[in-house]
Amino acid sequence: MSIGSIAECILAIMAVCASVISLIEYQGHKEKENNKLLSQLNRRYLGSSEIQKVVRYLRDFDADNEKPSSYEVELFLRFFEELGVYMRKDNLPVEDVRNFFNYYFERFYTTERGDELRKQINYNEDELPYIKDYKKRLNLEYPKIRR
Repeated sequence: MSIGSIAECILAIMAVCASVISLIEYQGHKEKENNKLLSQLNRRYLGSSEIQKVVRYLRDFDADNEKPSSYEVELFLRFFEELGVYMRKDNLPVEDVRNFFNYYFERFYTTERGDELRKQINYNEDELPYIKDYKKRLNLEYPKIRR
């Protein structure tokens, strides 16, 4: 083997190593960006009085719990549509979205109170393509409403 071919092998190995290092750095950067976005979304989810009113209504079975307005229900759904957009663009890992946000989204589909809220806004999933995408990405299928 000549010195030239050894040098070419060394350069090829260095090029592969540089590619691997770049990929690792990119993935680390992307994970950092995903975590930052997830944190921002979580703050908005928890900090929005409108969304939290829907959450409380879906969570609490207290008869005195005030029913959310149509506007508040629509903001709740728009939040999940936005999550669907981010997941479609691979900006948020599906498992993180499931762990942070999915419980009350499921309650919106599987409880009597969720049924009331869907009727209140004349819910039509066909008008909300990113909700359909959200459900598809999380493999969500909802059984009949729990009573």
